[in-house]
Amino acid sequence: DKNYIFKEFKGLWGWVLLNKQPLLTNNPSSDPRSTGIPEGHIIIKNFLSVPAMIKDELVGQISLANSNRGYTEQDIVTLQELASLYAIAINRKRAEEKLVQSLEALQAVYNIATTIRGSYEMLCEQVVFNLAKFLKIACVSVQYIKEDKITIVSKICDGILSHNEMELLSEFPCFEAIEARKPLQFIMKDQEKFPLYKKFKSCILAPILIEGETKGFICAMDYSDRKFNEDELRLLEIFSKHIAYELERIEMEKKLRHLDKMKLLGQLAAGVAHEVRNPLNAILAIAEALFQDIKDIGENPDYYKPFLNHIRSQVDRLSSLMSDLLDLGKPIKKETFQKEYLPEICLASIDLWKQMPLSKDYKIIFIQPAEKEKLYLMADSSRLQQVFLNVLENACHHSPRGSDIQFVILNPKGGFIKIHIIDQGTGVPSENLSKVFEPFFTSRKKGTGLGLSLVKHIIQSHGGEVTIWNNTPSHGCTIEITLPLFKGEE
Repeated sequence: DKNYIFKEFKGLWGWVLLNKQPLLTNNPSSDPRSTGIPEGHIIIKNFLSVPAMIKDELVGQISLANSNRGYTEQDIVTLQELASLYAIAINRKRAEEKLVQSLEALQAVYNIATTIRGSYEMLCEQVVFNLAKFLKIACVSVQYIKEDKITIVSKICDGILSHNEMELLSEFPCFEAIEARKPLQFIMKDQEKFPLYKKFKSCILAPILIEGETKGFICAMDYSDRKFNEDELRLLEIFSKHIAYELERIEMEKKLRHLDKMKLLGQLAAGVAHEVRNPLNAILAIAEALFQDIKDIGENPDYYKPFLNHIRSQVDRLSSLMSDLLDLGKPIKKETFQKEYLPEICLASIDLWKQMPLSKDYKIIFIQPAEKEKLYLMADSSRLQQVFLNVLENACHHSPRGSDIQFVILNPKGGFIKIHIIDQGTGVPSENLSKVFEPFFTSRKKGTGLGLSLVKHIIQSHGGEVTIWNNTPSHGCTIEITLPLFKGEE
């Protein structure tokens, strides 16, 4: 039966495999190495077996039994020569399979790289399909890391494809190996602690690296205690590098689209600001003169005062809108950046915030790391103060009066520093989370929709990122600002 798998090496044939030595016996029943024969097996009168070896590696075995004559030492020599030829044939077969697999893998990578680009999810789906095929393995997945969570973008397990599953990073049994930044393989342990993975015994990980930071990984798992060879490790690495390249390309395209939008907006803003500001100033001047005339002819000035105040406030509002528009379209030159101390920028922002009327109804809780000496970055201090002031103001407008706003500097990691501003408001509807940084999107009646767009523009000009999420299960939302540390402080 060619499909029968022996999981234990027993008896005479097992002794040959375990000891990698030939065995000859013309009286098996009395041989101390024999463990007898299974029920229903034919009687063994004599037995000869030799291992098939490639250098020190055992690759097979040739066994003979029940010769009409007894076996001799010359028979061992003859069988060893046959076993050598058999081992060469096995080695050649392996080399051919390896070559075919390599060619198929390269063809798959080429096909993925040269076909018309679809979505990132479609790319990940192709990767897991191909790896499951080439590795002949039970489960392959592409996983993306965000904070303490993992998104399984695509997974194929026992032939079943799934997408966008979520789990905590701490619930993944191999999470400690993720920071290794190179392909790793290991035997799974303590599966009972990880019920989703308790059936798997071996695992291999290849990190998806972007600028030296692990953004995700390809994970392959099997039900057996499997040892992956160098070619299989390299195959995973090839696919992980391709996914990293695609992620960088997608992110770059987003940034270019954003820059084009900002450039167009800047050109539009410059023209609009010029065309709007002059009439606005004229309207305000005429209104002031008109109300002065009313006052001079003896009319009751207090009756008209609210109207004048309303005109003034609306002119100020439109002037502020024009300023924001100009700032949003104005490029920020990195040549003007200086080495700045982040806590000082944050404290200066809080001082500015305290001068606003909103500060009377809210309390800012500022938290910074115990080790403060590495919190330097290259930045335009006034621009970052504008960022923090805008975010604090936004947090206050969406929080109940009397509530606390947390302003937190996290510990540096991987050459970056993260700042969290956490409110206790109602949060953002899930369908709007992806829109909050778009120009002119606002949920406030008196909002312009430019505050958070300006925040994103300034942060990205500093080489950073800004994201937002709802605090679940607690109230409110968190805005996270990520900035690169000063190179000498990593």
